[in-house]
Amino acid sequence: MRARESGLVSSGGRRGALALVTSLAVIAAASVSSPVGAESIARDPIQQEVRRSLPSIRRCYDQALVRNPATAGRVTLQFVIGTDGRVRSVFVSTTTITDSAMLDCLVERARRWRFLPNEAGDVTVRYPFHFAPAR
Repeated sequence: MRARESGLVSSGGRRGALALVTSLAVIAAASVSSPVGAESIARDPIQQEVRRSLPSIRRCYDQALVRNPATAGRVTLQFVIGTDGRVRSVFVSTTTITDSAMLDCLVERARRWRFLPNEAGDVTVRYPFHFAPAR
């Protein structure tokens, strides 16, 4: 697997390309909001945690490719980061992928993410992912 600005691309086989978070356009599209009157949480720690978790996200996608090699599309996860840095809730807010096992896997992986504590209050994040089979 090699990294490039537009995403992570596998070197071949049945593994899929996982294009996300490394593109500045995608980062700009990620929506991070916080309660009214609270300071916004920095995007960098969120991005770092998601990048650190890419291998587990990739496993969810690789398992979907075994079930259906044509699996591709976009998934946006919405999650709430509590003041302790733990993910309080997570769900798929939008998707073009119909593989429910993959979507469940992504949600379970996101539940495990840990972020820096934030005394300003809970923070809601919408994070887009783009999945495509390697060519």
